[in-house]
Amino acid sequence: MLAFSPPVRILDGLGFPEGINFGPDGTLYCVDIYRGNVCIMPPRGELEVLVHTGGGPNGSRLGPDGKLYVADNGLRAILCVDPQTRSWEVVVDEYEGRRFLGPNDLCFAADGTLYFTDPMGSNPSNPIGCVYSLSPQGELRRVIAGLAFPNGIAITPDGGELLVAETHTGILHRYALQQDGTVLEVAPLAKLSPASDNSSGRECGPDGIRFGPDGRLYVAHFGAGVVQVLTLEGEIVCSIPSGGPTPTNLAFWRDALYVTDGTAGSIFRIPLRRS
Repeated sequence: MLAFSPPVRILDGLGFPEGINFGPDGTLYCVDIYRGNVCIMPPRGELEVLVHTGGGPNGSRLGPDGKLYVADNGLRAILCVDPQTRSWEVVVDEYEGRRFLGPNDLCFAADGTLYFTDPMGSNPSNPIGCVYSLSPQGELRRVIAGLAFPNGIAITPDGGELLVAETHTGILHRYALQQDGTVLEVAPLAKLSPASDNSSGRECGPDGIRFGPDGRLYVAHFGAGVVQVLTLEGEIVCSIPSGGPTPTNLAFWRDALYVTDGTAGSIFRIPLRRS
């Protein structure tokens, strides 16, 4: 079982960091939503701007082609960033002739299918958030609708299920992936508390999610100041102090968990050890 040491702040001064990833060589990628930047930090190098989208780059993941795919809620599009040429292009920005609400986060299946959440403007009283899939052949589908701010998204290690974190309700939804490309909703993995309280304006709830090397689900719990660790049966194993009050996203690299925190404008490294 993994155990964790106290978080250490490794980067500071960002506007609102999100979308952290690591390349095969340890290159760190992240986004700065408020400044419209996608950033890169080579091993033993300094953090620098890779591209400026001018929008609101949010979640990001490295694709099978080695390029960085970004959900940009400001441009209301999925972008592809080429780290080699330091350029970007729009992959998709509409479905059936209508612009997206504002994509938030994304993940790739083993076959290269891209799944992404599209939540902007949705909430419990206006559940218009959706999840889309984009096949390697370019076929775009709306696979889930009617969600109250679908945020973090991940596929189980066995490739059989899609998990979606619904921030305002605290629910971690589960969907079985079907061979025809559709999804079938099954019982939620868990409901995390606290979640957003619209009556008070308090922002809280599950944000980015990622599976760890131990096969458990790690959830950045925005507003709670922790990363919660769950089994595939929905049991909360532990809550790890994340370093700041509003963890937004997370990634593993070698012997540590890395967490972005929005309001702190920081990235934290949480060393892991075997217990």
